[in-house]
Amino acid sequence: VAHFEVLANGTTPLSYQWRKNGLDLPGATLRTLDIAPVNASHAGTYSVRVTNIFGLVDSAGAALVIAPIPVISSIVVTRQ
Repeated sequence: VAHFEVLANGTTPLSYQWRKNGLDLPGATLRTLDIAPVNASHAGTYSVRVTNIFGLVDSAGAALVIAPIPVISSIVVTRQ
């Protein structure tokens, strides 16, 4: 699971829109964003836009990096 969370202050109500690589993620409008299960297609830079009646602010980006799965290149059997 990849878990993102934003803490924002301001005149309520606050609205949230999570983004990936600068594009809105449909339906991702809570203070938190959970991605599960995570796979290679989820890699990218995530940010959130917070708005209220006075305007909006975009967070800095957070990179989600997916490490490659292990690969077995060989098995060596020795006799002792």
